Amino acid sequence: MVIRSGSSIPPLREPGRVLSVALALTKELQLPRMQWKPVILIVVGAVGIGAALLPILARPSNCGGNSSALNSVRHYTLIAKLAVNENPDHSFRVTAVTHDEQIELSRTARDHWISKARFHVSTLPLFEADLKFHRIIIVCDTPFRNVPQRRFGKAPPTHAVGYADGSTGLISPAEFDALDRSSFRFLDDLYPPALTTTVTGNPRTN
Repeated sequence: MVIRSGSSIPPLREPGRVLSVALALTKELQLPRMQWKPVILIVVGAVGIGAALLPILARPSNCGGNSSALNSVRHYTLIAKLAVNENPDHSFRVTAVTHDEQIELSRTARDHWISKARFHVSTLPLFEADLKFHRIIIVCDTPFRNVPQRRFGKAPPTHAVGYADGSTGLISPAEFDALDRSSFRFLDDLYPPALTTTVTGNPRTN
């Protein structure tokens, strides 16, 4: 079926236009009046089914939760990796960072999408040789269930983690509980978010 250019079929922008669209379509197809009813019923039925399925098929926003937590741990691993590459001794120590790194870390310490979540960070030094290992250097203390996103139901609760090699992932609450966090500290204890408004320098603009 080909609709001619300059067609008179009105745009379907609201439910009240469905019938007029169906009538215009029958005229475009040059159908006998006796065949109008089946076409109108098909168009109206198709629109009705589509409207009913839209809330089911549409994916809701997946902001917050582990989407935000994974972004935060990924940002932290990038800061650490950049420090390893730039520092003279090719290392990163979260308790001894530069002025600019302090600002970046304070920005990473909290996320307004997950305002109650906090991040444990390893205080062990990270060296260039460590960048090849799958060692956890940051982990979110709060489990979330929105990643991976599912059309029906929720995913199992998981904690976002960042690794020495720069990768990120999710671990189960059991794996979180088993993780030795004796050398970890809360990032927002080391670099409170308020630091970005009190420290002078050249902070990143969002």
